[in-house]
Amino acid sequence: MSPTRNESRTVRFSTSLTIAAATLVFLGFYAAAIEPTHAQGPFVNFESPQSPHAAAVLDDRLYVVNTPDNRLSVFDLTTTPPTLLTEIPVGLEPVAVAPRPGFPDEIWVANHLSDDVTIVDLDVGAAVGSIAMPDEPFDILFTPDGSRCYVTASQANQVVSIDPVSRTISKVFDIPMEEPRAMALSRNGKFLVVAVLESGNNTTIIPANQAPPSDPQVGLIVPDTAPMAPVNTPDKDLWIIKTVPDTLINKTVKNVGTLNFAVGVHPLNNRVYVANTEALNLVQFEPNLRGHFIDSRVTIVEKIPGGITVTPVDLNPTIDYNILPNPAAQAIALSQPMAVAFDSVSGKVYVAAFGSAKVAVLDVDGAVTNRIDVGEGPRALAFDRTRRALFVVNRLENTVSRIDTLTDVVTHVFPIGAGGFDPTPALIHEGRPFLYDARLSGNGTASCAACHIDATSDHLSWDLGDPDGMPTPGFDAAKGPMFTQSLRDLGSTEPYHWRGDRPTFLDFAGAFDSLMGAGAPLPEPDMQKFEDFVFTVKYPPNPLQPKDRGFTEASTRALDMFQDLSVFGGALACVTCHGFPFGEQPVVIPGEILEESQGFNPGLLPGAFEKTGFEETGFAFLHDGSEPTIQTFLSTIPPFPFFTFGEKNDFAELVLQWDSGLSPSIGLRKTLDDTNADDPAMIDFVNDLVVEVGRVHVDLVVHGTVLGAPRNGWFDPRIDRFVSSSSSDPLQTFTQLRDLARAGNAVLTFTAVPVGSGPRIGYDRDNDLLLDGDEAGFGADPLNPDTDNDTWLDGVEVAAGSDPNNAGSTPGSTTSPAISTVTPVAAPPWPDFERLVISGTGIELGALLEATDGGGDTTEHGLYPIGPDTWAIFESVDQAGGSTWSGLSVVVRNRDGGASSPFVIP
Repeated sequence: MSPTRNESRTVRFSTSLTIAAATLVFLGFYAAAIEPTHAQGPFVNFESPQSPHAAAVLDDRLYVVNTPDNRLSVFDLTTTPPTLLTEIPVGLEPVAVAPRPGFPDEIWVANHLSDDVTIVDLDVGAAVGSIAMPDEPFDILFTPDGSRCYVTASQANQVVSIDPVSRTISKVFDIPMEEPRAMALSRNGKFLVVAVLESGNNTTIIPANQAPPSDPQVGLIVPDTAPMAPVNTPDKDLWIIKTVPDTLINKTVKNVGTLNFAVGVHPLNNRVYVANTEALNLVQFEPNLRGHFIDSRVTIVEKIPGGITVTPVDLNPTIDYNILPNPAAQAIALSQPMAVAFDSVSGKVYVAAFGSAKVAVLDVDGAVTNRIDVGEGPRALAFDRTRRALFVVNRLENTVSRIDTLTDVVTHVFPIGAGGFDPTPALIHEGRPFLYDARLSGNGTASCAACHIDATSDHLSWDLGDPDGMPTPGFDAAKGPMFTQSLRDLGSTEPYHWRGDRPTFLDFAGAFDSLMGAGAPLPEPDMQKFEDFVFTVKYPPNPLQPKDRGFTEASTRALDMFQDLSVFGGALACVTCHGFPFGEQPVVIPGEILEESQGFNPGLLPGAFEKTGFEETGFAFLHDGSEPTIQTFLSTIPPFPFFTFGEKNDFAELVLQWDSGLSPSIGLRKTLDDTNADDPAMIDFVNDLVVEVGRVHVDLVVHGTVLGAPRNGWFDPRIDRFVSSSSSDPLQTFTQLRDLARAGNAVLTFTAVPVGSGPRIGYDRDNDLLLDGDEAGFGADPLNPDTDNDTWLDGVEVAAGSDPNNAGSTPGSTTSPAISTVTPVAAPPWPDFERLVISGTGIELGALLEATDGGGDTTEHGLYPIGPDTWAIFESVDQAGGSTWSGLSVVVRNRDGGASSPFVIP
């Protein structure tokens, strides 16, 4: 009788995997505690990209998205400086804005995380509609006559055409490339030009087992025309849509750039200008790339008789890359161009140099004629023809610079948020420059973000080894090609690099010299700020995961095999190396186990869906990007046993749907009005989100108008009611809100937001425990959590009877909650995970749970209400990993400092 499938695997792999298990024990695998996922809270940092059209001018108004505060800011341009007229809540992570032609009070906003377009009515002073989009909308443009609106859905690789009258999607164009993002209209409005961000540069990789001999044996990055190159990439950088009729035409443009950030059509000469960077990843070894691994360019595309010309123009033609460090170059360098705009009177071309805090002035042939210092991270440009002014959105400091284009001088810098308010935590502001600021490099031409785009990846592989250098002990100096890793969710995934050759994040300090040519490593205090910032960056919700955070039939089958020791002969399972929740373990798997010349640290599995696209970019899965798909990766025997075609597809579905740590329901939005108050789909939408609130997967907020007045609120599960931003408003059930909408007295948009951020986004903007609408009545500033700067939150002072506007008046006591029970409960999505549910009185919003183990180590967890006097933590503990809640001593601490007595979990 022939052996069964699992018996067959046992015969083939039992010996090698027994050795593997012993090796992993030696490496400390079983002693390594599985870290909890990072807590969500009042502010979750997604580092969302911002469109070149994050600002727009129409008549006497300037519209700017306030990405960190989920709002649209409207400014009056008839005053000097421009005056903020209003701020209107929109979806999560707004990144682009477009006024609707012919309707000056109707503004459309693309929300990157909410996957929708919000329609704002300025007369009403609120959002009045929401149109669901495919994943990650990025740019938004109207045709000049307003008959059509186009939106790029970057992660879905699509362009959406919308009928603005019916507010419905009329067509969806598939762009078979990675991340179509920026758009521009031709001078006559008849053609839409779409730029692909990750279009590649016609490079790919020969896998290690096919590459020329090397020591160690590694793959080789080559042009896709080289012998043995596994793929010939299309390199289709620009795509053209004909607006009348609405048609994707068979014309594309190649050889524009590796990463194409922005595109614009000059109103005077109809040339296309593309802001891009060109990667030099064909250059092998870090010393050869030191100080010069990308070129920042503007590529000019021009139609000529019989075809087109494509002319890349280097923005840094005079820099001598052989001089490092080079202060003279740092002063003039232009890094990472991300927006293009034109003075339609003089013809000047303006380019936002994101990494250099500058706007470059170019002539029509691309020559740099001037450089203008602006704020940090210039990301979007909007030209005001009437006043001959250029507005620059400075993403990193959330401000706008106004440039007089007659003199090319900055006349004003003003905040996007009212009074300069920005909910972004200080540690993010302090640490961000170390990722994005190219002036930290030896010649000012590149930053870490030149490859780690917006803290993610450029979808390329690089060979940054140094065969002649001093190797890290235990690792080869010539390491071979490695795929650029995302910086998201790094906090619990040490060691770093694919090989695990950087024990901590602080060990990357030397790269500021060895790769960026700064002349010295980044000082440790700065690296600590860098780490603090990077550890806040989260993966977004996985768009391929079921909205209830469950598993499909295929992924359920794969999950069973993922944990089944018999699959690999009884010694190990997939989960042994790719542990829950991030699919990673703090170990280096020896090369002999992996059938590789070197050992590797298991890669994170969240975000795997972003790595597809081998046919388009030349790189995809595995440490060097050489595996086209998860199925081809699993076809390597050994280290893998034989998997059937169906099993490999099941595994692929599981990995591509891997939970990111955030519910895929986050960002979902629907608008309730008199047309759908009794629509079952609308009712089910809100009721389903209420269920997700109880599972500690989302918070639920509402924005809109009631009786013609703007109203905001948060769903409080303790009372099963929506609480308004003013205590004078009645508490409302969803049924009551439907009654208002049915009668034409309410237009309300319901949004699922990250756990813990509901009160801030819903009704307490400055997160001080005092409702926004109540602050003025107590003399408090709704945009300052501590109005009198006495270290006490305004809400804490009011609750204690002291004056939040008087530093001499402080609370006399604190609130000490009482815990009655602490119970572990099942915590989906992962098997064997548990979270804590705490019953008790006196627990307040924003409370923390402090858990101390037998060794005296204490961790903090956010507490979120799920019912009357019942709270839960967001983080889960994997019981299968040997870490358990049992025996921990826990304390609940309110934001006023009051703490419960310790409670030991049974």
